[in-house]
Amino acid sequence: MAYGEDFRKRAMAMLAEGKSATAVCRLLGVGYVTLHRWKKRQAEGSLAAAYPKRRKAYKINEEALKSYVAAHPDAYAEEIATAIGSRPGTVASALKRLKITRKKKRLSTGSGTKKSEKIIFQK
Repeated sequence: MAYGEDFRKRAMAMLAEGKSATAVCRLLGVGYVTLHRWKKRQAEGSLAAAYPKRRKAYKINEEALKSYVAAHPDAYAEEIATAIGSRPGTVASALKRLKITRKKKRLSTGSGTKKSEKIIFQK
C-alpha cells in the first residue's frame, strides 16, 4: 500500500528542518530505504506514488488458446504449447488466469480411490 502524498511531503519537510533521516524514520514509522527513495523522487520533481505499476503484456494469444482448448479439450499443456507457439508453463498460467480447468489425473493409490473401487480391486 502506498503512503499518501501529504505524508511524504511531511517527511520531506522534517528532513528540511534539519532532523536526521533515522529520527524521521522512527517518528513516522517508515523504512530508511523508503525515505531515501522519496528524497530521490522529490529531487526528480514529483513525490506522487508510482502506483499503479504498469504490467507487461501477456505473451500468449488468449483467443488462440481458447479456440484450441475448445477444439481439443483433452490436450495436454505440452500439446497446446506446441500448437500455439508457447511453453507449457505459460499455457498453464494462462489457463489458470482464464479460469479454464484441465482434466484431472486419476489417483492410483488405495487412499485416493473410492470405496467401491477398492472392493472391485480386492477380489
